[in-house]
Amino acid sequence: MLRYYEARGLLQPQRRASGYREYSPADERTVRRIRALSAAGLKLETIVEILPCIKGEAIEFEPCDKLKKRLRDEADAIAQQIDSLQASHALLMEYLHRAE
Repeated sequence: MLRYYEARGLLQPQRRASGYREYSPADERTVRRIRALSAAGLKLETIVEILPCIKGEAIEFEPCDKLKKRLRDEADAIAQQIDSLQASHALLMEYLHRAE
């Protein structure tokens, strides 16, 4: 994943003379932020967009015009997924009830 984050421009680790990557404490913080946002259900394309708005270990936000809208859009999409899953669950439970 670290190489993928680097390819997406999220990390820029230093390189040793041997060519090996050397990750700084700032890189480690960035990876923790990415993982926290990913755990919240955000896709990497969204994380790439909003990561510059984030500071601190506790995911504190800097003023960033597009951040609030983007987070709202993501929350709405997750709510739609939840609604769809609940409808599927209800349908399956109805079929199960009829089968019994």
